[in-house]
Amino acid sequence: MEALGEQLPINATMLIKLTDYAGIWRYQEPETLLPEQRDALKRAVADLRAYTLIRLNVLRPGVDWTEFN
Repeated sequence: MEALGEQLPINATMLIKLTDYAGIWRYQEPETLLPEQRDALKRAVADLRAYTLIRLNVLRPGVDWTEFN
């Protein structure tokens, strides 16, 4: 992303956690997260989603991206 001049609003550690959730934890028992870890992960997802919607609106203005929840 940095090569394209983009900076994601979350760090690589959060991306790894999300990747684990999507791939590994889907089929296995997820690791136990502390409440503050869960909250941080939820914030990371919300931040990434908000960032993605902003970028989509720049790339394709006029489309209501919220329809695709």
